[in-house]
Amino acid sequence: VGLQENEALTQALDASADRMTQLIETARQKLVPRSKNSQAEFLSHDLPEGTVAYVDVDSPSETPPMSAEDARTALQLSKVFSRVKGEHGSILDYQGTEIDVAGWITFKVTKQVEPIFRSPSSGRRFQVGILLDRSASMRFNDSQRIRLAERAVRILAKALALPYVDLFVWGFQATHNGVATITRFNPSRGDFATTSPKVDGGTPTHIALALGVNEMLARSSAVRHLLVVTDGAPAFDNESGRAVSEPELHKSIRRTVDVATAKNVQVSALILGQHMPSGRVRAECSEEQLNYMFGSTHRWQYATEETLTNDMVRAVRTSFQKYLTST
Repeated sequence: VGLQENEALTQALDASADRMTQLIETARQKLVPRSKNSQAEFLSHDLPEGTVAYVDVDSPSETPPMSAEDARTALQLSKVFSRVKGEHGSILDYQGTEIDVAGWITFKVTKQVEPIFRSPSSGRRFQVGILLDRSASMRFNDSQRIRLAERAVRILAKALALPYVDLFVWGFQATHNGVATITRFNPSRGDFATTSPKVDGGTPTHIALALGVNEMLARSSAVRHLLVVTDGAPAFDNESGRAVSEPELHKSIRRTVDVATAKNVQVSALILGQHMPSGRVRAECSEEQLNYMFGSTHRWQYATEETLTNDMVRAVRTSFQKYLTST
């Protein structure tokens, strides 16, 4: 290659490198800034700016005793989830709790060691993510809401403790301007309360939901469902301390729900409130706002302390209706 040709080639390569740098920088500016340990890719639409910080809570905790009512509800929901996953008959195993009569008779007659316990034979795998609101508004009325939310998550986690279910439980809050903190609980803990971080700060539902959907998309499962347990009202301040407007947050949540639905990830919400003397439920968001954010009335359900277990069963049956009717 001659000298002039070599110089021309060098200039072309330099120009290409500069152009590539510009493209990378443009793409980076369109993404939400993230913490270095974030492995999730955000959805393609723009989100209000914010950084994500993760806190892992893996250590076992002393699980508070579950009431008889909550245990019954967990069992009832577990039966519903068995229908959701598309169970087909059963298989025989060497251990279990339910004895197959024919297998037991065969064992008694032949004296040969054979599997005699019935185990469910699963159809499609089932993936669930639970997003738990741990913001300051959940301390309302002497922390009644957060206790109610943690109780609901405990019931769901117990109901979903099945071999064919892939479960993750994340708390979300914003304790600093522009920072969404995601607390990743070990779902086998049995208790989803922690003082590090304590319940406080804003409600970055838009960021938690985008992260949760991307976590779903990163895994392979025939049934994928994301449940948000919250008092309903998102609130987030950017790094400069400016509050992101409610319409902007609502619009961001709606866009994420629409993208998730298009990618076969179902999103629903359990909205914590309180019964009023009029018989209506008071919550931080109006029904019109909830319908806009989550798409329709069948994607969210009010829940109160007086009727929590019934509300949860109703929410699950409504949210997973298409799976229940197809099995």
